[in-house]
This record gives sequence, C-alpha cells and structure tokens, in this order.
Amino acid sequence: MSFEADLAKLAFEQGTKALSGQVATVDNARARIGVLLGGGNVATAFLGKDAIARGIPVGGPIDPAFAVGTIAFVVFVLACMYGMIPRDNWTFDLDANEILDRGKADDGGMTSIEQVHANLAQWAKWYYDENTPKVDRLYMAMRIAIVALLVEFGAFFLVLAR
Repeated sequence: MSFEADLAKLAFEQGTKALSGQVATVDNARARIGVLLGGGNVATAFLGKDAIARGIPVGGPIDPAFAVGTIAFVVFVLACMYGMIPRDNWTFDLDANEILDRGKADDGGMTSIEQVHANLAQWAKWYYDENTPKVDRLYMAMRIAIVALLVEFGAFFLVLAR
C-alpha cells in the first residue's frame, strides 16, 4: 500500500471511532438524565407533600418560595424530557447505499479503495460536526435540569423551614 492509501485508511478508522465515541456520549448523557429524572421525582414527592401543605395555606396567599420551587420543578421535568425524547436527526453511521452509489466508476465516482477511505473519513467528519451542537444541547439540558432541581429543593426547604 502507498502512504496515501495508509493515510486514508487511518483517517477513515479515526472518523468512525469518533462517531462511535459520540454515540457512547449521547447514550451516557441520556442514561444520566434518566437517573436524574427518577431521583428528582422521588425526592420531590417526599418534599412536595409537606411543601404543598405549608406553601398553599387554606385561605392565605401562596408562599413565593413554593411558587419558585414549583416553577423550578416544571423546568426540571421539561429539561429532562428534552434530553430523553428520541430524535431521528442524528447521523452516526455511514450510509452503505450512498457509498455504493458514489463508488460506481462509470459515474465519475471513486475508483480506488484509497478514495473510498478518504471519502468515508470526510463523511464521518461531517456527521461528527453535524452532531456536535446536538450533543452540546443535550448536555445543556442536563445542566439546566440539575440547576432547576437544586433551586426547587432550596425553595421547598425554605418553605418547610418557615
């Protein structure tokens, strides 16, 4: 093999490795968000009962801390749901049909395995770059959920301490 062929193969392997790592990152984030959602809901159930009793007194105004805690809980759930809802706009795999279609020599396509590897490496890079902002939004949703949960707990503890 020539140096260019080895280089193209190496680039292809690294590109597919990066996409596989991105899949693992997304799966990890979704698993963490699921645990966060479950744990947050259980903790809210324990705090919420007493916080409701004290935060919404009969005939009196709603405690502002209770209102903040309730809004924070809604934000928490929405952020978790954003992270958990499946989306079909991710691209983690190189499309076999596209590879075969573009590889036909009579269409001015790829004529060597070196060209195939080079093109696949480029496609993997495009897909990785296309997925990166989506991964960033997923992690941002997780951060928002964590902050909202902390605000909720603080507000509910404030209600309970009064």
